[in-house]
Amino acid sequence: MPNLDELAEQLVKLPRREYSTLIREVDTKRRREVERSGRGKEPDGGMSRDEFAFWIGRQHFDIDKGICRIIYLPSGAPPKEVRLLEVNDLAPIPENAPVMAFDFRPVIDGIDYSLFVADVTPAQFEAIEKYQLALPEGWLFEGHQEIPLED
Repeated sequence: MPNLDELAEQLVKLPRREYSTLIREVDTKRRREVERSGRGKEPDGGMSRDEFAFWIGRQHFDIDKGICRIIYLPSGAPPKEVRLLEVNDLAPIPENAPVMAFDFRPVIDGIDYSLFVADVTPAQFEAIEKYQLALPEGWLFEGHQEIPLED
């Protein structure tokens, strides 16, 4: 197996289409591995909002290896809404970009929570912690909870 530098050099030389195909294939294999391990098993309908936030956060960690931290922001959110701030080392986000949340509502029987996710870079997260970068409208950093990478 090549070391990381050799592997990176090989990936850089791939044509754009082959690179994209490879990344999609790796992502698909990661998702299958999560499903096979049982970690991706859908929850039952009796989960609280907090339990669902931590469960879905761990799913995101398993699938996207660029995510290094996930912050759950329950303060000020409606009772059926989960707000996650995902710090992603691989996110191609300009450092001066505003923080934007996207609706990722999962379709899971018995789960009636909406899910909004905002991806940020590590530098953006530092600015958020210092209250130098605004969160999406209505989102509050106070009372945040970090979802652990591992149980």
